Amino acid sequence: MGRLDAPRQVPQAHAEDFLRGPAGVLLCAIFASATWAGCADPGSLAGGGAFGGGMMAAAPAADAGNAAPTSGLQGNLMQSLVAAQLAARQAQAPAQANADASEPSALHDAARDCDVARLNQLLDAGGNVDARLRGTGDQVSEGMTPLMTAAKSDQLDCVRLLLARGARVDAQSRWGWTAENYADHFHASADVRAMLHNAYLEAHPETAAAPATPAAAADAPVAAAPSAPAAPVSDADATGPRAAERPHDYALVIGIEKYSRVPDARFAEHDADAMKNHLIALGYPERNIILLKGGHATRGEVQGYVEEWLPRNVGPQSEVFVYFSGHGSPDPKNGDAYLVPWDGDPMFLKSTAYPLKSLYASLGKLNARRVLIALDSCFSGAGGRSVLADGARPLVSRVDTTAAPARVTVLSAASGDEITGTIDSQGHGAFTYYLLKSLNDGKLTARAAYRELKPRVEDEAHRQNREQTPLLLGADAPF
Repeated sequence: MGRLDAPRQVPQAHAEDFLRGPAGVLLCAIFASATWAGCADPGSLAGGGAFGGGMMAAAPAADAGNAAPTSGLQGNLMQSLVAAQLAARQAQAPAQANADASEPSALHDAARDCDVARLNQLLDAGGNVDARLRGTGDQVSEGMTPLMTAAKSDQLDCVRLLLARGARVDAQSRWGWTAENYADHFHASADVRAMLHNAYLEAHPETAAAPATPAAAADAPVAAAPSAPAAPVSDADATGPRAAERPHDYALVIGIEKYSRVPDARFAEHDADAMKNHLIALGYPERNIILLKGGHATRGEVQGYVEEWLPRNVGPQSEVFVYFSGHGSPDPKNGDAYLVPWDGDPMFLKSTAYPLKSLYASLGKLNARRVLIALDSCFSGAGGRSVLADGARPLVSRVDTTAAPARVTVLSAASGDEITGTIDSQGHGAFTYYLLKSLNDGKLTARAAYRELKPRVEDEAHRQNREQTPLLLGADAPF
C-alpha cells in the first residue's frame, strides 16, 4: 500500500451513490460503533473530519423527489447516533471534571505553582487534599502530598491554604518525610517552615520529638524519637481571659529538655508550652509566635529565627518577646556565655552553641519599639541549667552575661555565679513558674514582674539549700 496523501475531494454524486450501496451501510455501521465506543469524534462524522467534508456532509438531504429509503434511513441513523453520542459526552462532563479534580498530578501542579484559584477549584470539585504522587520513579517524590509539594516549592500561600483545607501536616511520603522535612531539606523560607512547624505542634502537642529523618530504604518505617515524660499540671499553667489581639507583636519561644549531647534540662519544654499559652492570652497572635522545642531547636533554627525571621517581620510598632528555657554554658577561657541549642556541644561552643552577645546584638538591631528577653538558664557551669565540657571546672564569678543594648530588656533566672533550679511539684523551672504566676497576677511589665518573682525565687532556692538571684537588665518593658 502506497503513501497516504492528502484526502482528495469526492464529488457529492459519487458519495451519494456510495452511501446508498451495501458498502455505505457497512461503513455507517462501523462509524456508529466506533462513535459509541469513544474511538471516533462525532465531529469527524458531522463535518470536517479526516474524510474531507465529513460523512454527514456527504449524505444528501432527503427530498420528496429522489430521496431513496436507504439513504434516508442511513442519514437518520447517523444523525441519531451522533446526537446521542454528543449528549452522552455532555452528560459525562461533570463526572470528568470530578475525575480530573482527584487526579493527584493536577493538585500537585497547582500546589507547586501556587495557583490558589486552581487549587481551590480542584478541592471544591472533590479532589483529595492528601492525594499521593505515584509512579514518579523518584524515591524522594514518591507518595508526596500537595502540602509536601507546596512546602518543597516554598509556596507560603498554598501551604496556608492546604492546611486550612485540612491537609495532614504529619503525613509522610514513601521516603519517610513530612512536609516540614521537605521544607527544611529544600531550604524553604523561614515563614513556610514556621507555619508547618507550628501546625505540627498543634496537631501533636504531646510530642517533643525531632523531625523525622529519611529512612534508609524507601519502605523502611521511621521510628519516632522518644518524648520527655509528661510534666505535672501546674497551677501557673492556667491563663486569664484572652486580651485583644496585638497584630504587630512577635515572640520566639524556645524550650529544650532532651538534648542530643548533654544531660536533660528538666521541665524546659513544659516551661515553653506554658509561656506560649500565656503570650496568646496576652494578645500575641498565634501566627506571630514561633515555638522551638526539642530537636527543632537546633543552632541553625535558633540563629535563623533571631537573625533572619524576626528582622523580616517586626516593625516600628512591634513589641518583641524572646524566651529561652534550657542549658547555658560558659567559655572556660574568657567567660563568654552561650545558649546551648539541642545539638550544642560544650566542647565546641563557638561552632555549636549561640553566644549570648550575638543574641543581644541581633535583637538590639531590630526595628522594633522594644525587645524583652527572659532566660531560664544559667551560665556558671556549676550545675542546674548549665553545662561544661568534660573535665572543665565551674567559673564561679568570671561569667560575662553582657549588659543589654538600648531598647532591650533582660530578665535572667540567676546571676553569673549561680545555678538555677526547678520546682518538681509544679513541673517548671523556679524562675519560669514565678514569672507565669506574676503574669497571672497582672504584673505585665518586666519591672513589676521582677519585683514580685525575685523574692519568691530566692525563697524557693533557700528551701533547696542554694542561692538563685534573678536579674533585671535594661529599662522597663511590657510583656
